[in-house]
Amino acid sequence: MVMQEWDPGIPSWVGRNRNFTLKFVLFLNIAIRTSSTRNTIKYIFHKTEYEWKALERVHSSFVTRASYCQRLEWERERE
Repeated sequence: MVMQEWDPGIPSWVGRNRNFTLKFVLFLNIAIRTSSTRNTIKYIFHKTEYEWKALERVHSSFVTRASYCQRLEWERERE
């Protein structure tokens, strides 16, 4: 098998799996243009965004609770 030079237009990250990568990018392009797939992708992103916001809320409540407990300990030590 003869090694050929890469076309300058193809990025280096394509690497040795050039054919597979180009087919995958084409498939992804078609899939994103399809409305049901696009809605699924939007749903996944929105779901992770909501989960992240919920995690932030839980974290902030834990932080406030921890600071409250710390304050109570300091007040007990002063007495």
